[in-house]
Amino acid sequence: MAESNRSGVIAGAADKEGEPDSGYWRLDDQIRWYDRKTLDAQRAYKLLRSAQIVVAALVPVAALIRPDQAIIPGILGAVILIISGFQELGSYQRNWVKYRTTCETLRHEKYFYLGRAGPYEGLDEKEARTELVNRVEALVSEEHTQWSTYMESKRSEDAKAARNGNDIG
Repeated sequence: MAESNRSGVIAGAADKEGEPDSGYWRLDDQIRWYDRKTLDAQRAYKLLRSAQIVVAALVPVAALIRPDQAIIPGILGAVILIISGFQELGSYQRNWVKYRTTCETLRHEKYFYLGRAGPYEGLDEKEARTELVNRVEALVSEEHTQWSTYMESKRSEDAKAARNGNDIG
């Protein structure tokens, strides 16, 4: 089993620049990227959703306070629609869940690798490193393929809606 220090870095591994076989570094980079993007998507989703809830709650309040001013609830309704559009445009909730799932899967892979368990059991360092690179790249590639497929389907839906004269969304 490879020894690692407290930060999880393999003992004796070179730094990123000096290491031609950087599977472990790639794994750590991807975990950090997905973790950061998860938090970004979560914050954006919660911010937009909270704003949407607050503005929606103001609609009946505005109608009660100023029943003669129908424009105020109308404007608030438009703001809700705009917020909803930005929420859909950014796919923040979907990204939050997808990025967290990928991040945790990569962490799971890291712990298997460090503990030489699962697919790494019984492999020497070179074999384990090759297996790590293959598995990490497969995970990242799968996530990217799913994203590309999703984006292409959204473009097709938007184009179809535009041809039919409907709202894009």
